[in-house]
Amino acid sequence: MNITVNEELKAYIDLLTPDEHDALERSILAERHAHAIAATTNNANEAASTPAPANTPQPNPLKSRADIAKAARLSSTQVVQIEKIQKQAAPELVAAIKAGAISINAAAAVASLSTEEQKTAALGGRDELKQAAKRVREVSRKPRPENDKLPAPSPDDVQSLQERVIALTAENQALRAQVAELQAHLTN
Repeated sequence: MNITVNEELKAYIDLLTPDEHDALERSILAERHAHAIAATTNNANEAASTPAPANTPQPNPLKSRADIAKAARLSSTQVVQIEKIQKQAAPELVAAIKAGAISINAAAAVASLSTEEQKTAALGGRDELKQAAKRVREVSRKPRPENDKLPAPSPDDVQSLQERVIALTAENQALRAQVAELQAHLTN
């Protein structure tokens, strides 16, 4: 079996810890033994000894974030967040991500802080990381400009609206009376 690691995705593969490496090795050996037993009892030794074809097509190289996102089953936004984390995150923040203490989305926000602030938040635990992400998001929100406020209505506008409310109220009362009359007519 020939495994090819796509270089563009290699940055997103976490290295195994020594414990994880040992567990993987034990798992592979156990799987190999299971396959060896199956091969001797199910005539699978012919299939196991057949080499893979030499002209096996190689996967297409990933040329864009969209390609990477599709291959990794992520959204393009998540790929951008991972890139940001990869470039800016302190080691303590990366460790918190791996431990599951913070989401990729929140970690991308925290990664915009200084290295010292990231370290402090990561060492503070899950709640401190959430608070740091919330602070970053609040600061990055744009306040509504003053000129976006609606102008104050003129006295003529107010009077026009009041007259419209009176007319609609009268129309509503007339319609209610009609409905009551129709209901009475149906029940008789």
